[in-house]
Amino acid sequence: KLLVLIDGRSVYTPLYSGVYLEIQDLEMEDIDRIEVISGPGATLWGANAMNGVINIITRPAYLTDRPQVTTQGGDRWQGLNGRWAGKLGDNLAYRVYGKVFQQQAQALADGSSAFDAWSKVQGGFRADWSGAADTVTWQGDLYHGDESQPAQTANNEVEGGNLLARWQHRSGRGLWQLQGYYDYSERDGPPGSNSLALRSYDVDLQESLDLSGNRIVWGAGSRLHRYHITNSENLFFEPDSRTLTLGDLFAQDTLGLGWNLDLTLDLKLEQDPYAGWTPLPDLRLAWHAPGGALLWA
Repeated sequence: KLLVLIDGRSVYTPLYSGVYLEIQDLEMEDIDRIEVISGPGATLWGANAMNGVINIITRPAYLTDRPQVTTQGGDRWQGLNGRWAGKLGDNLAYRVYGKVFQQQAQALADGSSAFDAWSKVQGGFRADWSGAADTVTWQGDLYHGDESQPAQTANNEVEGGNLLARWQHRSGRGLWQLQGYYDYSERDGPPGSNSLALRSYDVDLQESLDLSGNRIVWGAGSRLHRYHITNSENLFFEPDSRTLTLGDLFAQDTLGLGWNLDLTLDLKLEQDPYAGWTPLPDLRLAWHAPGGALLWA
């Protein structure tokens, strides 16, 4: 019921209808901003956004054009991060990074191990090409980690990767964007426990227009989750594999009414494998109050 995005890529997993936040690891210096939208956002953002949205947006490569190495060390935690960035010509900027860490297990009150040690290695890249009217972005990540858990005879292994491409075109009327990504993740537990393999594919098209005082946004998208779960004696899924498809078509119009009032009308049609096509209408009135505050209902 909470949608988490990284540069427009959903990190939802159907294993328990949530997000494995411990594997969502980014370089803090590369994060541009984190948008937190509380309350019902499914009308605008779609599936899994009923209670809110966390949208993490990283900086373009041309804003991180310096090499950087950082290290951390202590009695329980050791880590090393490295980043190399640069430009190829006037229009293309890039950065690549790698990081590794290990965390020792905590000690219980009697001095025994809590069996919560874990380690992870990760690397990735981002490249941005900018022209007079077009911007193209490519980015991706790979990771592998080992996680200990109490009462298990062996570690959990987590691994995955993603690849995203985005094309933005600016014109005199506005901006349109085409984005697609592929994401895979695997979680392998000790023998006799559940394991998950998930593949996700997504493509989205969106256009923003400014027409005679109207700010119009329309778009369409499709997302496919294909997963397989290895069942255990304690937790059994039926079916243990499935392909879930999400589709949507939406349009939004924001009208300026004067007196610092904006009226927003929008409609999203969303198709999911459980309920089929569902209309999601939304009506919002917003007032830009003096002092920079925004009041809406």
